[in-house]
Amino acid sequence: MSIRPGNMAIVVWGGGAMLLATSWAFVPQYFMPTLLLYFLLVVAGTGDLIRGLQISTRISVSMPESGNFIKHRHDVIRLNVKNADSHLKLEIAIDFPVQIEADSESIVISTDPENNTLLVDYPCTARERGRTVINSVHFASDSPLRLWRVFRVNNTPMQVKIYPDLRPEQKRLAGFFLHRNIAGLTEMRQIGKGREFEQLREYQSGDSFEDIHWKATARRARPVTKMYQLERTQEVYIIIDQSRLSARIVGNHQKHMTFNTSHLERYIIAAQLLAQVAERQGDRVGIAAFSDQVNCFLRASSGPAHHKACREMLFDLQPLPENPDFEELFTFLRMHLRKRSLLIFLTHLDDPLFAAQFTDHVRILSSHHLVLTATLTPENIRSITKTGEVQSLDQAYNALSAHMQWRSLQEIQKLLGHHGITMGMMNHATLTLELVERYMRIKKRQLL
Repeated sequence: MSIRPGNMAIVVWGGGAMLLATSWAFVPQYFMPTLLLYFLLVVAGTGDLIRGLQISTRISVSMPESGNFIKHRHDVIRLNVKNADSHLKLEIAIDFPVQIEADSESIVISTDPENNTLLVDYPCTARERGRTVINSVHFASDSPLRLWRVFRVNNTPMQVKIYPDLRPEQKRLAGFFLHRNIAGLTEMRQIGKGREFEQLREYQSGDSFEDIHWKATARRARPVTKMYQLERTQEVYIIIDQSRLSARIVGNHQKHMTFNTSHLERYIIAAQLLAQVAERQGDRVGIAAFSDQVNCFLRASSGPAHHKACREMLFDLQPLPENPDFEELFTFLRMHLRKRSLLIFLTHLDDPLFAAQFTDHVRILSSHHLVLTATLTPENIRSITKTGEVQSLDQAYNALSAHMQWRSLQEIQKLLGHHGITMGMMNHATLTLELVERYMRIKKRQLL
């Protein structure tokens, strides 16, 4: 608690002091009455201070214990204001961390003695994803005569979780499917007869010899055919690279779309939406994140509880200063994943050193799993045939450098293709759409 004289006190006591000094210098006969008046003002101020302190102790302002926010979305913190029997104006300010921006420095409310409990919304907007803490809430009230201002603070912290905003990407994703005249994600024509064994039946004319179950045929002394069904439930793992390169800023400006965020932020949003799509397809989804080691791993499953666990794991990921260790990652996955799965890597292969490490060790997984790699291609990396007219020697050098990097990525893509690994060089703005499209293509062709 702290106390500060109000504007009214400064005017009253300052004016009284000037009047006292004037009477001492020019009108001595009025000095004693003026001194008595000034003494009464001091007594009134002391009484007003005591009354203000009593009123302040009967007021409390508290925040909830925890709260969830969405990045860049306007929200409020609901404060609980308890007032015993006073009617006054209360100024409230919250000590926000850098991740949250308040709409105003403070808010002013009027308490009602007939309503002891008042719920007040404090407007704010979250600016950075992750986990943070709001340490305290400050509030101030005036004494009855407005001679003093009493400040108090509630240091009970509020735990805050800030989740990424998926709504813009969800709208683009919905438009993506509507553009292809698909009524629902589960309505999709499958190619092939399926790979999962269903049952045995008597041989019928036209059945392929490769479908005959020879052991059952020998036991029953008549031809028996195996029947298959489409695999409805498969395991999909989304592996996110949170090494130092994931901290790079995406600078992509297109019509109606502007990104000014990190690569990791784009990976997290794409991973969450892809997980939702895969779950609607009936697949089980798992999540992993790595840098120089596997930092978190969630085994593939489904259901609302698992979806919440995936969201809780992803929202707090932050870039780490270490280099990625692909050998450690691939060994970990090979040991923990027994069933054939679709592994989707969101990583950076535009760095030649990391790309060489990836291609050297990925065969540990590609022999047993289906691997899809997605890397964000910087805007300046493109073929020289797509470069416009150059105006200077520096522009020519930049165009040649971009073409060499583009050729390097093309060679990595071909090398991975020889091992049955699909590598996608994707744009920042369409990362989620391209990932979903490739996943749906794999489901349709039953490549898993």
